[in-house]
Amino acid sequence: MNVPESSRLARYLAVILRWLAVAFAVFVLTLLIGTWITHIFLPKVYTTTAQIQILPPSETNVRPISPDGSGFDSINFRAEFDIMESPDFLLKIIHDLGLDKAWAKRVFKSTQDQPSDQEALAYMRKIVKLDFARGTNIIDITVSSDVPEEAADIANAIADLYKVRRDAEQARRESEGEDAFRDQVAQQQKVVDDARTALEKMPKDQSPTLHDTQVKFERQQVLLDALNVRLQQFEANSHLLQSPVRTISRAGPARADRSFASLITTVAAGCLGVMAASFVEIILLFSRAGGRPNN
Repeated sequence: MNVPESSRLARYLAVILRWLAVAFAVFVLTLLIGTWITHIFLPKVYTTTAQIQILPPSETNVRPISPDGSGFDSINFRAEFDIMESPDFLLKIIHDLGLDKAWAKRVFKSTQDQPSDQEALAYMRKIVKLDFARGTNIIDITVSSDVPEEAADIANAIADLYKVRRDAEQARRESEGEDAFRDQVAQQQKVVDDARTALEKMPKDQSPTLHDTQVKFERQQVLLDALNVRLQQFEANSHLLQSPVRTISRAGPARADRSFASLITTVAAGCLGVMAASFVEIILLFSRAGGRPNN
């Protein structure tokens, strides 16, 4: 005769409740032992996060980063991740902070002064995580390390280097645009100078031709004046241009991250508590039956 599943569950819960004190004692004991083992034997991993914001074009006056002009484009935003994850970007930080030498013995257990760039780069990508909340323009730079100061230094270095490169890129782009505009003004200035020279050489007795030349000169001069005004505005705006990257928060002192180990310990303690209650119930049944289970 099959016993309904609901009945089996009820009986099982009754056993747990009957020996709840035993289950709780085993749970607490296991949790304490597991926590002690975690803190003593497992290496500490410290985690910290720096946040940067990529400003929309309306605040930087740079080219839009989205096709619809909204200031956000997930495809181009993903490209910013590729920049921060590129080998030349990460290797510069590794070398500038001297991480390759610090990792030689501590991480790679090597007798060499420093690991290869490929080894250092692979480890760097393992401890660095870049993320962002969908629909926002804020990037989280999270770094984990067994040295708390190192984790904060790496996160801040990534944020700083990215900002420096974006600022330099924007300055170069603005400089190229200003140089191109200056060339346009210089070309128009030459047109005006040629028109003035032609007007000055024009005989005074040729009234219709003199009038046409005068009109041409005035039109070119008006165009030159308009270009000079735009150039002045361009120069003024370039001085007021904000950085395309804003630091929201710098990485502070790293904290030890043992959440996964704590979760495993808690689950294991709960399972052992339940098993202990079941074991006591089975022992009791055997003892009542004279060492033989009831049929």
